Amino acid sequence: MRYFASLIFALLSTQVVAQDRAALIATIVSGATNETAEERHTAEIDDCVMTTYRWKNTKDKGWVLWTSFVFGMADASFSGWKKNSDNLFLDSYARTENGRTQLAIISFQMREGVLAQHEKSVMRNRPSGTEPSPRGDGTTHFYDTQDDFFIVHKGPGVHQKAQSFTRGYKTYVERYCTFVG
Repeated sequence: MRYFASLIFALLSTQVVAQDRAALIATIVSGATNETAEERHTAEIDDCVMTTYRWKNTKDKGWVLWTSFVFGMADASFSGWKKNSDNLFLDSYARTENGRTQLAIISFQMREGVLAQHEKSVMRNRPSGTEPSPRGDGTTHFYDTQDDFFIVHKGPGVHQKAQSFTRGYKTYVERYCTFVG
């Protein structure tokens, strides 16, 4: 009977942890998701690897994946912002206009010696030495690397999204991506 009770407890604990993890992922992705007529943003999390996406609505080609970052979440921390006259909140910057937040920036810095993979559209300047991305036919995007980068959201509600994103991100990394030995 004791074995059976232990087994049931283990199964229920595993289910609670999985639900908690899924809820944190949903919070982070929701905070990273924003859409205007000009841009769309979102993110995906696979274990402890995050991929961010920014699509741009271009005049000639419509919606184009403009930029994407892939990075280990434990290797990226928030760069932080100095206090200024506009606003300050959880590792991000918000600009308020007419009493409403209209811009939020979340800035990342990779751990020393680690780079984020940066995929860009060829509609942007392509530095020499970059490699083509397999996206499309291999001629539409290319890979570069960055040691710092940021996410920018525009429009109403972005302050709350940035707060939710940064809190969820920190909690997720602490619980699931940082190994204490």
